Amino acid sequence: MATDLSFDEPTADDLAAIDVEMPLIEAEIAVLDAEIRILTAVRPAALDWRRLRRAEQRVMREATELVRIHRGLRDGSHLDVPRTLTGRAA
Repeated sequence: MATDLSFDEPTADDLAAIDVEMPLIEAEIAVLDAEIRILTAVRPAALDWRRLRRAEQRVMREATELVRIHRGLRDGSHLDVPRTLTGRAA
């Protein structure tokens, strides 16, 4: 997407794109929060590690949904996810 740098304000299309990506952004922030908690804990608890795993899983779900949206597959159509992301053959 070409960006016109002559304006300081985002366009309506820019804001719409941010709205679509916001769930993924929030999921990535949750991963960062969980990582910070683990790195700053004297001794991370099992709950801290669980929180990180769940946040990472949420990122994968949101990223997959974003791909579905961009491909026009919101109707539940099949989406091939590469083996490297799921650990399984697509």
